[in-house]
Amino acid sequence: MTRGDDPSDQVPRSIDAAIRRGAEAASASLSKWLGRPASLVVSRVRFAEVTEATEALGPGDAVVASCAIPLSGPLPGTVLMIFDDRAAMTMIDALIGRPGGSSTDWGEMERSAAQETSNIVVCAFVNAMAESLEPGGLMIPGPPEFRLEFAGSLIEFALMDQASRNDRIVMVEIHFSIDGITNDWAMVIVPATGGLGTLGIGPEGDDPGSLP
Repeated sequence: MTRGDDPSDQVPRSIDAAIRRGAEAASASLSKWLGRPASLVVSRVRFAEVTEATEALGPGDAVVASCAIPLSGPLPGTVLMIFDDRAAMTMIDALIGRPGGSSTDWGEMERSAAQETSNIVVCAFVNAMAESLEPGGLMIPGPPEFRLEFAGSLIEFALMDQASRNDRIVMVEIHFSIDGITNDWAMVIVPATGGLGTLGIGPEGDDPGSLP
């Protein structure tokens, strides 16, 4: 669910550019780790309210696979890497180097592959992103936690650990490709209090669309 061209959806240009540079860095890191080309292309970046972002993940009672990674540094908060469940199985096979159709559910190997991939992507992504923001500095991602639960619970889970109950998060829609196999992922950045200003969100929940 989107709100089209609503100005309140729009992130400042500096944030959009930083996120796209992060995707380039993540592509390079993932390609190096896999030993073959992989690409992450950002198709859309927007601010979203919690309820809207939850609806974008699918019906509230749909089970969604994700990896949650806590962040500390200039952009503290939590990043959720969210995978389309059915398409993700084909992608996981490509990541592991197995024939397509080998993975049928989220077993231990599939979860481990998703966690390792998310760790590499998010580490490269957020550090390249932070270099472009003020204040800059080294981002320190925590260990990824695989979660398989209802769409309606995922973002609330990420919000639980934040000092702020700000209702603005950042939705990043990503087109991921490896070995000719493509999948649409979503990255949800849930900023803690210390990361709100870095993302251009005012201390009182100011409208980000009014920022330069």
